[in-house]
Order: sequence, then structure tokens, then C-alpha cells
Amino acid sequence: MTKTTFSVRHTTLYFLGCLTIALALNFVIRSHLGTSSWDTLHVAIALTTPLTIGMATIVVAGTSMLIVVIMNRSLKFLAMAIPIALVGFLIDFFNEIVFLGFHPEALVIRGILFVLALLMLPLGGAFLVLSTYPAGVFEELMFSLMRFFKTNRLIYVRIALDSFALGVALFLTLTFDRSIGSLQWGTILFILAVGPLLNRYLLFFRRFL
Repeated sequence: MTKTTFSVRHTTLYFLGCLTIALALNFVIRSHLGTSSWDTLHVAIALTTPLTIGMATIVVAGTSMLIVVIMNRSLKFLAMAIPIALVGFLIDFFNEIVFLGFHPEALVIRGILFVLALLMLPLGGAFLVLSTYPAGVFEELMFSLMRFFKTNRLIYVRIALDSFALGVALFLTLTFDRSIGSLQWGTILFILAVGPLLNRYLLFFRRFL
């Protein structure tokens, strides 16, 4: 976690990060072309429990936050509860209220939603990291694993994390729902693309921030 700097610019980046991630999830769900691996897990939990997708996101992210706290032996990472709660609330706000009746059937529209989500999800993560406020929990988990394994291969660590989340999601949906949940071909594209896109976004925006 980098040194926190409080300013209007950093606060704006922080809120934009949370908002972008929540919108990305709602877009990709409505594309029906496959969610990201972590969102596949959130949807799987929502399908197999009474929890909403936003609540499932909070549970998974909260568990990941505790792992980060233990790995780093630092309670300061508990501050990540702020973006976890905010993103979870925004996900349900958009899913249950704003986009409740929005379920496009046209492949072109669904394709546009998918591409937007693919670009927006890592962008939101980059905004959180660049804000210097508590970063997205999966980004902090990724950085913690990179430090633990003494590697700077961000892309490979991110792909490994995404693959783990996908495996748990498949286990839940196949075992309790007799389905593959929101897994589609697009999920594989998310696994392969999110890490490189996040890295590209960070390299680009750090030139100006």
C-alpha cells in the first residue's frame, strides 16, 4: 500500500474507481458473454445462497482483505473495508434499481457491454491504486502475493488469482446449481486480458499523476 495523499484529485480517482468497477460488473452480467473470474465467483455465490451479488462481493472481498492483513501483518489494510463496502453497495444499487429492467437481447448491444466491461474493470482497479487510498482488495492481494513470492510478474500473478476464483466458482455452481453459472467464453478473455490491461493503465496514468 503506497503512502496515502489526501486531495480532491485523489478522492475523485478513488470514487471513480469504485464506480467504474460496479458499472463494469453490471455491464458484463447483462452481456451474457461471460463475467470476469472474480465476478463469476460472486454470481456463483448469489446463485447458490440467499446473498445478492453485491453482498457476495463484500463476503469474498472481506475474506481476501483478512488474508492480506495476515500476509502483511498490518492492520492498516483493514481500511480496504471502505472500498469493499462502497463497491458492494454500488453493485446492488445498479443491479437492483438502475438497471433492473435492462436485459438486452441483441448480440451487438451485448457485445458492446462486454467490451466496455472488459476495459472498465481494470481501469477501475487502476484508479483505486493511483488514488493512494485503500486500493481494491484484489489488487492488494495480488501485490501481497508478488512480495511473498518475490516476483514482479504482475500479469502471471493476476492470471493465477483469477484462475483460482474461477475454479471455486465452478465448484459451487456445478455442485449446488447444476450449471456453470455466468461462465462463458468471455470469462477466459477476462482472465487473459485484465492483468495486462491493469498494468498498461498504471504505466500510462503514472506519467501524469
